[in-house]
Amino acid sequence: MSPRRAPRPRLKTPFHAAALMTLAALLLTAMHAMVRSLSAEIHPFEIAFFRNFFGLCSILPLLVRSGAGALATRRPRLQLLRGVNGMVAMLTWFYALSIVPIAQATALSFLIVVFASVGAALFLGERMRVRRWTAVAIGFAS
Repeated sequence: MSPRRAPRPRLKTPFHAAALMTLAALLLTAMHAMVRSLSAEIHPFEIAFFRNFFGLCSILPLLVRSGAGALATRRPRLQLLRGVNGMVAMLTWFYALSIVPIAQATALSFLIVVFASVGAALFLGERMRVRRWTAVAIGFAS
């Protein structure tokens, strides 16, 4: 018999969701600023290493409790590809943060949604109608 999982708590109001989104944006900007500041003395790849190392340390207790089976996947090659893609993205992003002004880098990071929409249309065959193409055009124009 498998243990029952507690249901996810729901946010009480849209205000809570907006507050969490704002907090996430602030923390992301703080991380960008820390990477930018530290990159004056430490190589950006070393900063990425320590970010991942401390992230691993924070999830190790959960991994020990649930066992290695929690990491099992039916598609190990895709998981490896995802990991390599994430690593390359983080290394190039941290390097970019070390050479680009922080305001410009943060503004560029908000274009991820626009690039994801175009990528989904080009590579995944997602249908994009006029309204979404208009939003993409406005995103690139601003």
